[in-house]
Amino acid sequence: MIMNDTIKRLVLEAIKKQGSVMPLFSLGYAYSKVVIWIHQLEVDGYVAPDDFGVRKLTEKGKKELEELVSASKNFEILPLQNVKRPQVSVDEVFLP
Repeated sequence: MIMNDTIKRLVLEAIKKQGSVMPLFSLGYAYSKVVIWIHQLEVDGYVAPDDFGVRKLTEKGKKELEELVSASKNFEILPLQNVKRPQVSVDEVFLP
């Protein structure tokens, strides 16, 4: 199963900060989907359980999370030129 970068980042950040995926359930994600995502991350080598059974990021997982965070910092939302309206004066009334 292919997971998109946004989901991968959410799961990796939750594991890094809390060592748990419980915050994902509070965001409304289904238990079955979260389990599938965790399993896929374990298979890919991004997450591994420690001696106490708590999931931790591996070095590969830490590098992947850094890449995902740096890629999202270069993201810009530009204004749409086709919805831009000319500025109206104070005396005019604009009705959409």
